Amino acid sequence: MARTAPQTKAKRSYRQLADQYLICRTFLHAWDDVTGLDGVEVPPSHEPMGARIVLRCLRCDTIRYDTVSIINGLLLSRGYKYPEGYHLAPYDGEYTLRQEMRFEYLSRRK
Repeated sequence: MARTAPQTKAKRSYRQLADQYLICRTFLHAWDDVTGLDGVEVPPSHEPMGARIVLRCLRCDTIRYDTVSIINGLLLSRGYKYPEGYHLAPYDGEYTLRQEMRFEYLSRRK
């Protein structure tokens, strides 16, 4: 009897992602600069010579916080705030490959 590889939690999870999360995980985010807009929280920079840039993904609402040097533009730090339901849990150290997510994206387009 042939043995098959066990289905991982991550492989089950990506099939359950909302479409906008699958698209962002497959093709990456569509960032829009929302720094300084009303209602957008801008945490203070911990870098004395750093400026905060806040970006929001137009598709999935992930928020990205960049701290950039005001001296030379070097990226000093980066952080993310993800919406509920975005994360995939690893299983035994294995993560879902982007190739698998592209295939899932194609199957949803049929």
